[in-house]
Amino acid sequence: MDFPLTPQEWCIFDAEDFEQAEVRDPGNLGMELLAQARTTGRIQDHFRVILGGRQQLTAETGLSSIIGGDKFNAYKLRFQYWPRDISIRRNSVTSNWKGVYELLSERNAVVVDNDDTTIPTEDILKEMDQMAKTNGDTASVRWMVAIGHDKRMRLDLVALPASEAVISSKPILMR
Repeated sequence: MDFPLTPQEWCIFDAEDFEQAEVRDPGNLGMELLAQARTTGRIQDHFRVILGGRQQLTAETGLSSIIGGDKFNAYKLRFQYWPRDISIRRNSVTSNWKGVYELLSERNAVVVDNDDTTIPTEDILKEMDQMAKTNGDTASVRWMVAIGHDKRMRLDLVALPASEAVISSKPILMR
C-alpha cells in the first residue's frame, strides 16, 4: 500500500470530526482509514474505515452455497448498496452480521436466476421458512475491508451458512 511520503500530505482532523468524517474525494468509490492520534503523534487504539462514492456497489453470491438445498442451485443472491450506507464498525474492518432472511424481508437483497430474472421474494422466504423448521439455521452476510493482491483496499462480502444469532453469540465454554 502506498503511503504519502511527507507529513504535509496527511489530512489532520480535530477529534470532534473523527466520528462524522466522510471520504474527502470519493469519486465513484472511495475508502479511507482514519486513526486517532495524540498531540505527540502517537497513534491511539481507535480507528475507523469510511466509505463514500457516487457509484452503487453490487455483490452476488450463489444462494445454494450459503443456504444449501438443491432447489436454490440456479439462484443468486444480489445486494446493491450505496457505499455511505455500509457501516464498518469502529475499531474493526467488518460490518455487523445481517441475516439473509432479514435482508430479503427488508428488500435490501433480491434473488435472481441465471437469466437475471428476479424471483419473487415471498417465494424464497416461504422456502426459507420451511428449511428453518427442519434445519434451524439460514445464512448471514457482512462486509469486510481487505487489502488485495494489487495492494489496494477492497470491500468483500462474506457469507456464512448460519444465522446472525448463532454467529454473533458467545460460545459456550466446555468443562
